Amino acid sequence: MMIDSLPEVQRLSDTEKFQLASELWDQLSTSDTIEPDPAIVRLLEQRYADFKAGSHPSSSWDELKKRIGKL
Repeated sequence: MMIDSLPEVQRLSDTEKFQLASELWDQLSTSDTIEPDPAIVRLLEQRYADFKAGSHPSSSWDELKKRIGKL
């Protein structure tokens, strides 16, 4: 793991590690050098097309919570 080669990070508190992870994510989210996985892009495009075509019924948030046992 990369963290094993970074002893300074290992010494951070959980809160500090979370802040570091958030800051790294923020930097990556604006990066133009990282390409999304083409398989994931195709899957999302297909699911969106299915949704627009009405191929998959949608559920309200309350219905979904009931199905997963959260209500």
